[in-house]
Amino acid sequence: MLILNRDLRIKSANRTFYETFQTEPEKVIGSSIADILREDGKKLSSELTRLFGTGDMMENFEFHYQSEKLGERIFNITARGMLIAEEEEEEEEELIVIEDITERKRAEEALRRFSEELELKVKERTKELKKERDYTRHLIESSPDFQLALCKDGRIMDVNKAFEEIIGKSRDIIIGNSIYEYLPKEETEHVIAEIFKEKKARDIELTANILEKGALIWNVSGTVFTSPEGEKGIYITGRDLTERRRTEEELRAKEMQLVHAGRLSSLGEMATGIAHEINQPLTVISMAAEGVLRDIEKKRVDMSAFPKDLEDIMRNVKRIDRIITHMRTFARKPKEIRAVKAEEVLDNAFILLAEQFKTHGISVSREIDANLPLIVVDTNQLEQVFVNILTNARQTLDEREEEAKKKGERFEKRLVCRISREREKEKEHEWVVYEFADNAYGVPEELKMRVFEPFFTTKEIGEGTGLGLSIAYSIVTRSLKGKIWVEDNEAGGASFKVAVPIGDKRNHKITQD
Repeated sequence: MLILNRDLRIKSANRTFYETFQTEPEKVIGSSIADILREDGKKLSSELTRLFGTGDMMENFEFHYQSEKLGERIFNITARGMLIAEEEEEEEEELIVIEDITERKRAEEALRRFSEELELKVKERTKELKKERDYTRHLIESSPDFQLALCKDGRIMDVNKAFEEIIGKSRDIIIGNSIYEYLPKEETEHVIAEIFKEKKARDIELTANILEKGALIWNVSGTVFTSPEGEKGIYITGRDLTERRRTEEELRAKEMQLVHAGRLSSLGEMATGIAHEINQPLTVISMAAEGVLRDIEKKRVDMSAFPKDLEDIMRNVKRIDRIITHMRTFARKPKEIRAVKAEEVLDNAFILLAEQFKTHGISVSREIDANLPLIVVDTNQLEQVFVNILTNARQTLDEREEEAKKKGERFEKRLVCRISREREKEKEHEWVVYEFADNAYGVPEELKMRVFEPFFTTKEIGEGTGLGLSIAYSIVTRSLKGKIWVEDNEAGGASFKVAVPIGDKRNHKITQD
């Protein structure tokens, strides 16, 4: 703040003035205001001179000021003429208020530039949004999936071309009608309720009979939205799965045929071993019967020995019956899923293979954890997996033995079958894990997954189809919802592992042979 005399010279100033202009009273008092304002001084002097004697106020006089100390600043001046009584005389003075408005001006300028840029961006964004809306509509219209917007009560707000083609009516006719006129009420109500409940829902299956198109299956997803008018609705998209499901069913049927063919092929490969398995009890039966007949012919029948002979015959008949019955069971197509003890399936596999491993001189040992839980499986399918893995192990051990013989080395063929219980740390899944560990060869890292590919084999041409392990992989992962993999083991061979989900003994009946 300054007070000027009629000559526009400074009579006094406040401390803020001195601090702002970084000066002292002895340098300012008596100086002309024009000297301070420099370039704008003449214009301001003219205005201030006019105010004397009028009592008027001058407002919003801006001037720019620059110095080495202050840099560039912008000031706003407000002035009013005054009459001051001094020693019974009246003297005219002016009160000058100088306000530093530099930051405000800079802010206003920044705001102005921002407003201009914002306005430009809004215009550009409006154009972009229009393009995006047009493009989005184009995508929606060209999508093979049906898409529609519904009110909460199921009234149709909008549809795309795919839905028009499914229903066989135009958008103009469809919009405003209830979705239940076109899709089954009960199933569609369930879908709508699920979407509203979860706010966003995915992978809901919807089946509908459409006139002239038959039963169609869709994978439906949806999300809740609020319209500009505040009305809640849902946006639904549905992908037609009909052909895929038909293809999957056909593929599943082909796979089951392949699995069954693999089972019959395994029986063919095991025929020699099974015949030998049956020959043993037949020999016992034959010898017992011949001995009885001979005693009868020579009239030296010992009735006390009859019960033992008959028991031997009956025991071996039952053994043959068990083998033949199991062969028939194994040859059948998959049957029902049931809960069984974990070691039961392994026992069944060795009914068919035990003699083979004996004949080939393979030492088989078992390591089975106590108190194993139930597994819920198709025992026929899991047994086939074990038969394929065990057959592969036998062949590999024979190859390793042959290689050792050529080198003049001795090789003892060993196979360890383990059954244990494992739990995944990060998930709440529990498994019964079967391990078949041989001491033949390890599996190179790059082949650990390839061994499960169809027709992949390391054998010579004509010595294997390469389907055994691929069939096992398909059964375990697709039918049994389990896992199968191979690792190297400490014995220098390969360990094939099969993990099967643990069943709930409260919900399944245990069936035993």
